[in-house]
Amino acid sequence: MIRDHNGHVRRSSIQSLTVSFSFQITKAVAIFRGLVLAVNSGLLPLVVESSTKAVIDMINSGVAPQADIGVIIHDILSLLSKFPISISFVSRRANIVAHSFAKLAIESVFYLFWFNLCLPSVESFVLPNLVV
Repeated sequence: MIRDHNGHVRRSSIQSLTVSFSFQITKAVAIFRGLVLAVNSGLLPLVVESSTKAVIDMINSGVAPQADIGVIIHDILSLLSKFPISISFVSRRANIVAHSFAKLAIESVFYLFWFNLCLPSVESFVLPNLVV
């Protein structure tokens, strides 16, 4: 989900993966796809928040590891070098909307995108974060 500085939802998506990856690779792919959606939508500058500390630490180290995850980390680092994007760790409690989207993605076989809308199933988590 991509929100503006007031907390309003600007873009969101659910994208299931057709193959099974490790937890960390799945999270890195989700970050990469979110970055691509934000860049293609012109929603910059961007602050990315994730509760997957190991992946955030890999990205913020600035070096892609020599493991399988290194390919996607390299792609993320490439985007970070070209656009005004920062990435930071947040606790899982602060990232409850993302976890709600992940649950929906597991149940979906489609790539679904929403523009300037919020899904009713996550709306109760998003609304308290709006700046009025």
